[in-house]
Amino acid sequence: NSLVNAAGVVSVFLWIRSYLTMRVGVRASEFLHKKMLTSVFKAPMAFFDATPSGQLLSRFGKEMETVDRNLPDGIGSVLFCFLQIGLSTLALAGVVTPAMLVPLLGIGILYYKAMTKFRPAARDMKRCESKSRAPIYTHFGEALRGVETIRSIQNGRNDWSSKHRSLSDDNLSVFSSVKALDRWLSIRLETLGNIVVFISALASIFLTRAGRLKAGSAGWGLTQALSITGLLTWAVRCLTDLETQMMSVSRITELTDLDSTEVKGKLPKSVESKNVPLPKMPKENENVGEALEKELANVNVSAGPRRDDPLVKSGWPWKGGIQFKNVSMRYNPISPLVLKQVTITIPPGTTLGVVGRTGSGKSSLLLTLFRLAEIEGGGSITIDGVDIRSVGLHTLRESLSIIPQDPVLFAGSVMYNLDATGKASKEDAWEALEAASPQLARQFRNAGTGLETHITEGGKNLSLGQRQLICLARALLKKSKILVLDEATSSVDSKTDAQVQDTIRREFVDKGVTVMTVAHRLDTVLGYDKIAVLGSGNLTEYGTPSELLRNPKGELRRLVDADIQNKRKGAEAKHEIALTA
Repeated sequence: NSLVNAAGVVSVFLWIRSYLTMRVGVRASEFLHKKMLTSVFKAPMAFFDATPSGQLLSRFGKEMETVDRNLPDGIGSVLFCFLQIGLSTLALAGVVTPAMLVPLLGIGILYYKAMTKFRPAARDMKRCESKSRAPIYTHFGEALRGVETIRSIQNGRNDWSSKHRSLSDDNLSVFSSVKALDRWLSIRLETLGNIVVFISALASIFLTRAGRLKAGSAGWGLTQALSITGLLTWAVRCLTDLETQMMSVSRITELTDLDSTEVKGKLPKSVESKNVPLPKMPKENENVGEALEKELANVNVSAGPRRDDPLVKSGWPWKGGIQFKNVSMRYNPISPLVLKQVTITIPPGTTLGVVGRTGSGKSSLLLTLFRLAEIEGGGSITIDGVDIRSVGLHTLRESLSIIPQDPVLFAGSVMYNLDATGKASKEDAWEALEAASPQLARQFRNAGTGLETHITEGGKNLSLGQRQLICLARALLKKSKILVLDEATSSVDSKTDAQVQDTIRREFVDKGVTVMTVAHRLDTVLGYDKIAVLGSGNLTEYGTPSELLRNPKGELRRLVDADIQNKRKGAEAKHEIALTA
């Protein structure tokens, strides 16, 4: 009965230990995952430009799995192991002799030295294994996105497969080294334990023959020596495993606070020579007035109210006027300026076309409007007189509509892609879809499922033009005072382009909405109220199209002439092909 009761008590305590370990582990992993996810969502665009997707997948996948499943058991094993070692040592010293603590201390030192040689190598090998795993995810993701291109290239499949095998071999070679290092530790710990047990056996024989130790005590001591060496081996193993598992926590915490993440890149020589550390990666300033705090840090002026609810309730933006004043911007602290003291005024209800050669800073100007990148150098961007840095990011981006160059659709229904917030009614959604494209709306109606028609990931079951029209309907449904187009029709056919431009003119321009367009096709903006020409981050020209075109040496005039010449060459090439046919 006593044995049964003891077994029951031990079982209960083991169950409580396992349950508490599991609960603590789950809470810790949920906390780390939520914090990491929040930090990544709040990261600036420069972070994603510098961080491969494979690294993010590795942290959210393998590293989080280690924290979920292995780390709680590892912590529990370490605590339980050292508790057993302590109790066994005290029992051995009390039954045999307190002098047993001296050799046990020496044995512990030997095990500790073996562990100190193993730990740095194991830590580095774990880091290498994690880093060699991330390129596999990145490479595989790139292959999924570019499968058509891979198939179209001669020997593309073989080249991709060879590259994938090479990356996998690199990761497996590191993993093999980790296992070899693990065997190295096992051999040394087992050898050390066998030596200790052998010495204990010899000492027991001599002490028993000399009459200084009873046979029962000698046998019990030999059993405890076997137990303690096994426990010490287990303790070293648990500690080293726990340390390698904590590397996963370390890699996760690199993303939980992006202010501690160093910017990847090379410092200028003038800074590098002074041994200045790399600047830190900033977070997006999400809260109200947070972006102005650094600007006003040295001035005894408040950054403004901490809530923008009254502004939203008043209907801001009221008219849609935008002013860029001395706007300078760089993508990260060590990169050069991509915008340099740009000043543009867009009156409410007018249209502005932004043109320029590739790399001139056109899209960068839009990033500053949405605060995907913060401006610097004392400049400002205001909407109806309100500095956009004084309002929260959610409020700012909710007040703007954008039709991007690459239409973005999500897996789900048409209704979800039109209004993910669920605030709009189906009547309004149909009205926006009809205004954007009656033909597309008719197609969804005839499908039988209407707005519940399923759209696959990325909108792959729709054509590029249809995806762009859905993005246009999304902007119509939002009913903002400001519409931004980032080369929205540069990758669609001329028929869809004409349809989109007609809808924008009818539903936005004629209704007093401020329209700002980054144009690749100059024809789409030559009828706008104003045109801004950018070059190398500078505003080279600004005015009405007729004024700028009258200047024969102007930048817009050169761009239009080059466009006409390219079209002429294309027409001549088509004509020659037709004659040949």
